[in-house]
Amino acid sequence: TPEEKRRVAYHEAGHAVTTRLLLPEAELTRVTILPSSRGAAGYSLSAQPEKTLYTRAELTGMLCVALGGRAAEELLGGREQITTGAANDWQKAREISGRMAGEWAMGETDDEETEKKRILRQAYEKTLDCLKTNRTALDALASALLEKETLRGEEINELLLT
Repeated sequence: TPEEKRRVAYHEAGHAVTTRLLLPEAELTRVTILPSSRGAAGYSLSAQPEKTLYTRAELTGMLCVALGGRAAEELLGGREQITTGAANDWQKAREISGRMAGEWAMGETDDEETEKKRILRQAYEKTLDCLKTNRTALDALASALLEKETLRGEEINELLLT
């Protein structure tokens, strides 16, 4: 439906805006609202060289990108309008925050579950703040996606860097 298409456009635009602003070293190569063979739309990052060490800031950026679609959906229609489309993103964010709290000892307390929730909550708040502050860019990218359905890296950069 047109409303569902609009939600998907905002969801994918949320990922793109947070990528550009909170994970600037990542190259955003494509964003689409067209479903893939798995049924999901998506954004594509270029393959980055394999790294063995990530800073807390980089991991937080990855968390924010994973949560960007969900946060954009909330900005579009409120908490009650968050969709099941964010399920995969939420799973990825939980995995990163769990490893930060446990395996990588980046928490503030020894209670891993509490830390995982705190890390997720802080990242989500940061993501919401980023998208609220950059609402014009979010709206512009979502509108362009509704018009063209797929945007390449150069088009995304033009929209987000103006």
